[in-house]
Amino acid sequence: MTTTPEDRTQQSRRFLIATGFAFFVVFVTRALAFPHSWWLEVEPLLGMALGHTDPLAGRPPSPGFPLYLDLASLLVFKAQTPFVALVAASFLAGVAATVVLATALRRVWRDPVGGALASLLFFMTPAMLVFSSTPAPEAAALMFYATALLAAVRIADGEEMGRRYAAILGAAAGCCIGCQPEWSLAVLVLVASPLVRRESWRLGAISIAVCGGVFALVFAPLAKALGGEAALFRWLLQDTGKLVPLAPMALLDASGPLWLSIPIAAAALTGAFATVRSRETRMLLLAVPALVHLAYMALRGSVRVPVLAIAPVSVLLIALCARGLAELTRRTDLPPLRIAIVAAYCLASWTWTAPLLRARLDVAPPPSKAAIWINDHLEGVKGGVVLVADELEPHAAALITNARIARLDAPPAERAAALFALVPGESTQAGARVFAWPDSEPLRRLAGSRFRVVSVVPLRKLPAAQ
Repeated sequence: MTTTPEDRTQQSRRFLIATGFAFFVVFVTRALAFPHSWWLEVEPLLGMALGHTDPLAGRPPSPGFPLYLDLASLLVFKAQTPFVALVAASFLAGVAATVVLATALRRVWRDPVGGALASLLFFMTPAMLVFSSTPAPEAAALMFYATALLAAVRIADGEEMGRRYAAILGAAAGCCIGCQPEWSLAVLVLVASPLVRRESWRLGAISIAVCGGVFALVFAPLAKALGGEAALFRWLLQDTGKLVPLAPMALLDASGPLWLSIPIAAAALTGAFATVRSRETRMLLLAVPALVHLAYMALRGSVRVPVLAIAPVSVLLIALCARGLAELTRRTDLPPLRIAIVAAYCLASWTWTAPLLRARLDVAPPPSKAAIWINDHLEGVKGGVVLVADELEPHAAALITNARIARLDAPPAERAAALFALVPGESTQAGARVFAWPDSEPLRRLAGSRFRVVSVVPLRKLPAAQ
């Protein structure tokens, strides 16, 4: 069936309206969810790495996220602090990714409204609501992942200017790996997708070559700091001992509690059935990379929280869900139905996530709050020492400037000179000060209640300020 110019104009108008609305919702919800300070332990290490890269000292930690740091470094002058620069980079990348993902999924289904609804649905999942506005690399990685997907779909459709799209595919894939190296296998599957068809082998060679060139360019500073390419690859693949295993329920948790995630899963199954029945081969560009990534994460684990580590898989799940909603709309002949369902999910997701977003908006995360409190109380005190638990060391190093940081197992002489101890959990020791967020289901499901409560324990009387 051919489409007339009038039909194409109407479809473009519908796409612009739907995507514009998705952009507006994501922009507003992220602007209302800015965090106060560092939360998870990777974040302060990334902040300290801005302008002071020392990968051997864990700044940044493996796998480095170098391009995300480069993007944030462009904003440091305006933002004035590494924390604000990293958050701004995530915010800008997240709202841009909303548009790019909508465009890519529109190409997958030839559905101008469905692509925008899928993109909105994905970025309104609880995992994205909470983490895409934090100093985390996933939002930037998603922007480049969606760009690579869009280019791969154009190549699969055999459009003109194939070499240009092959170069875009390779460049976007290399940038995605530069932002989030843990997604490398999934992205490389996408880069190699033109090799599936004989007529696009040359385009596949171009995309792979460009991806390799971008990778070499982005990771060159890390390679130099580590002493060469061989050292870089050993560092990228090292077992840091801090890998978080992939929780079996992480994929559902990313979509919310069971009363939200089960309908998403049911709609995704409907969408998968409709996709297979209709032989929509372009969906393989989403499915194969996602399944490869899921297998890799299940075997290796991640340095990130599970709901973030599986973001490419979440994209597939939400895309299938949107496809299932389109099938429901077709069967019921009620075009507004899927829009109403997506709107209801977005509202329910925001409402369910609100306790965590409100706590984060009102109060800095407990580790940062505690470290700032210690630093304020040690102003003017010379020679102070603070004992810090290993998992809280990044926050202490980033925020405590008025004292020297030592581990809890430091030598006796150093422990004897310590003024405070910063420890996870609630301390019952006399004089201890406890910093906590309210307990909430979103915090438990999305972050495992990590760093919900920390304590500052006084070890001896403060000397007089100098």
